[in-house]
This record gives sequence, C-alpha cells and structure tokens, in this order.
Amino acid sequence: MKKIVFLLLGNLFLIGNLPAQDIQIGNLLNCFSSAGDTVWVPVIARDLENIGAISLYIAYPSVDLTYVCVADVDPILTTLGLAGYNGMTSPVNMVAFQWFKTSLTQTVNLPNDTLFRMQFVYHCTSADSSLLAFYSLLPWLCEVYNDSCNIYSPAITYIDGSLAPGTIATASTVNQTLCAGMTVNLVGNASGGSGSVYSYAWSGPNGFYSILQNPSISNAQPNQTGSYCLTVADVSGCFSLPSCVTITVNPSPIVTLGNFPIVCSESSVYTLSGGSPAGGTYSGNAFVSNGIFNPQAAGTGTHTIKYSYTEANGCSDSVTKTIQVGQFPKITGTVSYDNLVGTPLGNIWVTRKDSNNIVIDSVITGSGTGNYSFTCLTGGTYQLAASTGILPGFGIVNTTDALLAMKAFAGLITLSPLRQKAADVNGSGNINGTDALMILEKFTGMISSFPAPAWQFETIPEAVVNNNVVTRSFKAICTGDVNGSYLP
Repeated sequence: MKKIVFLLLGNLFLIGNLPAQDIQIGNLLNCFSSAGDTVWVPVIARDLENIGAISLYIAYPSVDLTYVCVADVDPILTTLGLAGYNGMTSPVNMVAFQWFKTSLTQTVNLPNDTLFRMQFVYHCTSADSSLLAFYSLLPWLCEVYNDSCNIYSPAITYIDGSLAPGTIATASTVNQTLCAGMTVNLVGNASGGSGSVYSYAWSGPNGFYSILQNPSISNAQPNQTGSYCLTVADVSGCFSLPSCVTITVNPSPIVTLGNFPIVCSESSVYTLSGGSPAGGTYSGNAFVSNGIFNPQAAGTGTHTIKYSYTEANGCSDSVTKTIQVGQFPKITGTVSYDNLVGTPLGNIWVTRKDSNNIVIDSVITGSGTGNYSFTCLTGGTYQLAASTGILPGFGIVNTTDALLAMKAFAGLITLSPLRQKAADVNGSGNINGTDALMILEKFTGMISSFPAPAWQFETIPEAVVNNNVVTRSFKAICTGDVNGSYLP
C-alpha cells in the first residue's frame, strides 16, 4: 500500500483570539489500480477564528503526481478577500495558496471548513511500493501570528484523502478540415469519474468558449483555425485533463464573374469569359458545354450562367450571372438566275463591306435555296457584293443571244442593266458588234471563253441597318446569255 504525505511550507496568519486550531492536509492511503487516475486532496482549516490572511505552500512529489488545479475554494474566502493559487516548480514542486482580507476590520471564522481541494493525476512510478512521500516525512511547523505579532504554532494533522476514478474527456469533430463558411461541429464525450452526469467546457481560438457537450460554429472562418480543447467535470467536481482536437478552416476563393453582353439569338457559339480566378468552369443548362454557350439553341430570353472555381486546398465557391439572348439586326436575301423561272443559285459568295469599302465578312448562299444572311449585326451602312467560282456549263449562248446583242448595239431594243452586262462579253463597258461576233464564235466553238468574267451580278443597293431586318435579293446571269435562256 502506498502512502502519500503532503508537506506544508509557509505561514498561517491569524488575527485576534487564538483557540485550539490546526490545519489538516489529506493523505492518500489507497492503492491505485492504474496510472492516470484523478487524485483529489482536501486542505481543511479546523476551528480557526478571526482569520485575516492565509499563505500555504504544499510540496508534492512530481515523479508520481502531476498538478492539475486547485478547485472548490471556500466561498467565504473568495467573497471577503483576494484569493490566488498556482502550481510552482521552484524551489520544489508545490501548490501555492494565498488569501488576504480586503478590510483591516474584517475577519472570517473557519470552524471546520475545506479551504480548497488540490487535483492531481497519479502516475504510479515510485519505486517504493509502501510509502510515497511528499518530499519530507515531517512537515515544517505552521507559524501563526496574532495581532501582537506573537508566533503561534498550532498542530498540523493529517486525514485520509479521497480517490475518485479518473474522469476522461474525449474531444472530436465531424470535420477537422473544412472551408470558410462551413459549420464546425465539435463532439464531446466523457467517461469515468463519479456518476454519469457531466458538465462540459470547450475553449478555442479567438476566445471561443462553450458549455455545450456538442457545440457548433456556423460560418467558420480561417481565423478560427486552431486547437479546441474540452474539459469535463463529474458530479463530485472532478475535472478531466483537457482533450483537444485541431480544426483547420481553409479560406474559400473569392470568385467573381463579369457581366455578359446581350448575345445574338442566331449565333450558335458564344465563348464565355470573365470568371475569376481563371481556370474555373462554366455551367448553367444544356446549352453550356466546355465554356461555350449556344444562344441559338437556348432561344431568346434570360439564361443563368454559373462560374465555379476550386482551390488546391479543395475549397470552392461559385457565382452566377444572367445572359440575355436577343434579336439582332440582320441582312437577308436570295440570289437567283435571271431567267424565266428565277432559278435559285447556291454557292454564291456574298461579301459585306463597311462604308469605307473594307471587307467585313462573307457568306455563301444555300444550295437549292440561294438564300444568305448576315446575322447579329450592329447598326450601320453596309455594301454588298457577289462572286462565285462556279464554271458555266454548255449551251449558255446561241444565235439569239448574238442577234439581241446586235439589236441593242443598233438601238433597236433596250436591255435591262443585268442583260447589258451579259451582252458586253468583251468587257469594254459598251455593247458593240464585236460582242455579237464573239457570242457567235463561242456558240460555234471558235472560242472557249469571253474576256469578261463568266458571271455578272446585279448592282446591290447599300443596306442601312438599324434595329431591323434588311432584305437584299438580287439576280445573276452568265456572260453571253443575253436572252436568259440558261437553266443552271
């Protein structure tokens, strides 16, 4: 059986009459089953009257005990005076307790009171299995002074201390690493000690404190990263050693997305941009894929675009903006052959130029329809021109074409502007007898082509575009086909 003896160092100051008095310090005569038990040692004042000040230094063997705290300080002392206590390691391992009254005329009586209790954790490492001493087997005398400064030395006795099973706190968390804005969920558990009812005390960074068993911190931020420690107490006031868990709150990225312009409903491709930090992903609906939005498929109206970004630490955030799909001005038309049936001409290139005659873009007419369109335009004035690489087929010219050219040259008939271009096969800018002769030569196979381009197009009026649809349809004809008899 091990015996723990506490050594009392220091002074007990008394003011007034001095009856028979002593200080009792608990001894532990119990055998401990295992290391880690919690040890409570009472310090009792017996039959003390007119106390004005107390100063105690109690040594203990640190090889076998670890000091935890002083608890259950007599309320009379804390109400009527200033009490302080702490664990010290110099000149020996000891617990220091001091109390001083706040008024010279105010004293307290302690007929049989527990001044406080000391809490230790037992290690069971002493080599002596029969005696566990607290630095010295014999305590120093407790010196007492009356109001005449006479020294009084009361007896110091020992009583059996109390041993409570160790109270154990376990701190854990649902998520030890999380992102800013998430909720920290702390989980506390207790075991051992006296009874099955415990009180809980959590502490953590930035002054965090909670007496809930399982507290939570909503909208956690990076400055709340750190160690969160749980201490529990049983019904006897036995405190556990702190159990701590580390919480890491990573910062979430600051994600922004710029405003989108109004996009054209006739465009099939709009590359999404403006998301920051770069490297995120765009999403929204079935019309967004790989950072591309399809306004044509989405249709006119308002659509939601979401931009998401994930940091290397796994934290992510997102932002949404709307994109407006609207109708834009456009130029449309049909190109047809200048014959009786107006045959639609496909594969004709139509070029759009600005007011300075600078080419902006070109489109090609649809095969079988002859249709073309310039869509998603901004307001302005545009010039249109046509061209093609199609080679005319056989049977374009005949003797009638040559006769009509000669009549036009003689002033007997008037041809339309486009037919005049068809008759001017030598490209002189005028119709003459040479044109009629060359048409005959082409018909008879004497020549294979004309000096003038193979195709002639009507002059297309300029297109003034505002918030409207402008139609510019025009005709084309093969050079030499003055009577418009060719069916392409």
